[in-house]
Amino acid sequence: MNETLNTILTRRSTRKFSDKPIPEDEMELIVQAALHAPSGMGLQTWQFTVVRSREKIQMLAAAIEKTLDRQGYDMYQPRVLVIPSNEKESRFGREDDACAMENIFLAAHSLGIGSVWINQLQGICDEPTVANMTNHSYFNLNGEGSGTAMDQYLTIHAKYYPPVADSHSIPTGVYEEVAGTPMDFRTAKQIGQDIEAEFEQLKFTGGYDHNYVTDNYAKGNRRLIATAYSDTTGIAMDVTSDCPCVQFYAANFVENEHGKNGHTYNKRDAFCLETQVEPNAVNVEDFHSPILNAGEQYDSVTAYHFYIRK
Repeated sequence: MNETLNTILTRRSTRKFSDKPIPEDEMELIVQAALHAPSGMGLQTWQFTVVRSREKIQMLAAAIEKTLDRQGYDMYQPRVLVIPSNEKESRFGREDDACAMENIFLAAHSLGIGSVWINQLQGICDEPTVANMTNHSYFNLNGEGSGTAMDQYLTIHAKYYPPVADSHSIPTGVYEEVAGTPMDFRTAKQIGQDIEAEFEQLKFTGGYDHNYVTDNYAKGNRRLIATAYSDTTGIAMDVTSDCPCVQFYAANFVENEHGKNGHTYNKRDAFCLETQVEPNAVNVEDFHSPILNAGEQYDSVTAYHFYIRK
């Protein structure tokens, strides 16, 4: 095995450090390795701050301890911190810093120096910030390349949804009850059962592409918000989340999309359940706030649990 591969395959995180100082020339080599990492479009907008002062390292650990309420947090008492940062407007800043950190770890290991990644303050903003993050995963519980997903059953635990104003799918700013409308998924039904109904909301968006305000929301409370099921395969999926809402999208505008193993996907061959707050919430006072204030940390959990229903 060559030396490079051996370094990659044998490197491990270290969480207990000796008191031995790191020589200046070796520290310089480690930083040089970071500077030679790949960078999007070769912009290299990164900076690397090396902290050797025990006092300053302890101050940083104390700040993290206070912010995250982690009693006794000490960052594993390292001899040196290397802090990568990037320009705020950098398009590739996060990715570039990640590549540089990998070079740092490998360079340190090659010199017999242990290292560990510390990222305790991720998602903390330094000024009020709009943060309405979600994911756009597509599901078809009949299996890949199986065609329409409209025969699959869906339950969404939500009594209300914010109707959209028009085909641009921006909510009007009010809530309406799902009861007595094709929007009602409180009891399991096939996704395609009402999708072609003469109902203005479905005409606006070419099918389901709507936000649902899920039941029993409380900050930090992860609960069951939706269940999908295929009676063809028996595969079921439970969605749990601590988000207040979920966007249900029935792939109304998917056309000739190529997926794995050469399969092609078209209109309504899948569906999405995207946890978030209401779209346009930043402009609607009565919606759930998407604002993170300075010092607040973004932290949310959504889980998709698959199983065979017997």
